[in-house]
Amino acid sequence: MAGLAESSGSLDGLGSEARFNYPGGLAVDSADDVYVADTSNHAIRKGVKVCSCAIDPTTASWGVTGGAGSASVTTVPGCAWTAASSAPWITVTSGGSGNGNGSVGYTVAVNAGAARTGTITMAGRTLTINQEPVTYALTGVQVGHGYGNRHLQPGRNRLWR
Repeated sequence: MAGLAESSGSLDGLGSEARFNYPGGLAVDSADDVYVADTSNHAIRKGVKVCSCAIDPTTASWGVTGGAGSASVTTVPGCAWTAASSAPWITVTSGGSGNGNGSVGYTVAVNAGAARTGTITMAGRTLTINQEPVTYALTGVQVGHGYGNRHLQPGRNRLWR
């Protein structure tokens, strides 16, 4: 929740900045304020915000050509977050970190192979990115002429014969 396990004291703050001395219980109100029973400091402490976060969208689909996209991060002021890609073909281009609400820009590279899925984790939430596979079509190919089966196979210089 907040504070550091090996650091006691009495200091208000977000996340690891806060200090407690044997916190014995907590409650959260409708405004996302947290009340902590700070036992050895003989105090009920208020004001530590819960850093609840949401992202939009949570999924995105791309064609083989890829492109640029973005996602929004919604959280309370003072809540720091970061964004990182799980795949080398997805690059975070802007908004790699923030404090409060923000936006993350990213690019998806061209796909030259099979369908693939990667993620961007931002503010502890996951954006799943799916990309279509590359497909090839042969047109104007005739097989036959009464001489039995014909097979297509790659020849020299990757030309089909």
